[in-house]
Amino acid sequence: MLVVVAIMGVLSTILIVNQTNFSKSNILNDTAYTVALSVRLMQSFGLSSRGFTSSGTTVSNAGYGVHFGDSTTYYDTFADVSPGLPGSTTNCPGHSQSAGPEARPGNCYYDGAQERVQTYTLRNGYTISKICPSSNGIQFLQSSCFVPGGGNTADIVYERPNIQAVITLNSATIVVKAVEIYIKAPAPLTTTRCVIANQLGEVYVPQTCQ
Repeated sequence: MLVVVAIMGVLSTILIVNQTNFSKSNILNDTAYTVALSVRLMQSFGLSSRGFTSSGTTVSNAGYGVHFGDSTTYYDTFADVSPGLPGSTTNCPGHSQSAGPEARPGNCYYDGAQERVQTYTLRNGYTISKICPSSNGIQFLQSSCFVPGGGNTADIVYERPNIQAVITLNSATIVVKAVEIYIKAPAPLTTTRCVIANQLGEVYVPQTCQ
């Protein structure tokens, strides 16, 4: 009788551990797809030229984007309305028009709370473990990756009428063609999932991180 009880206890422990790990893996997948959906949502906002009110002033024709790098536990979506209103000179790479229908109010990076649309927080130990840029849109070199919270940032911005993204690092000082965001499950799992966004406007969760 004692042997049977011991065996049942061991089997129950194994089943509980496996079920817990399975649940964590599912949440990891859901978290990665939520990040990808956040990027897609900002692409939609950018294409539709959705108005945004900042400091009591409503700005139209702004780009929308996602900002990574301030923390391993959250990221921000934002309206690219700084440094000024339409008509001001923009620092956004590839969009230097300061007047007319193609003028942009923003600078293609996140300037803080006045631009924030929403903060997304990763909970229960799930983290953004690292961010890897790519200069050619294909290869993500591990030597160029950085851990959020260390001073480096990445911004993915979409501006009407283009579905393509403007992807910049460190307040638009570096322009890249793609970025890969690593999402990590809590210990004891070592599993990661990744979200890739590239300059062509593609956003997807690959089967394996590159």
